[in-house]
Amino acid sequence: MLSAALSQDVDQRRALDLAPALLSQTLAQADTVISAAAAYREAEACVVIGRGYNYA
Repeated sequence: MLSAALSQDVDQRRALDLAPALLSQTLAQADTVISAAAAYREAEACVVIGRGYNYA
């Protein structure tokens, strides 16, 4: 947030303005995620394939 404010980059600001709505959508899916995760709670191993910090 600080870097977006300091850079005065309009695109960064617009993307940041979307964060509250995106967070609300994510939290609204919490029950679905919990149900899906329950199927794997007994798993002894897991492989995660992703790209970037937010995917792993």
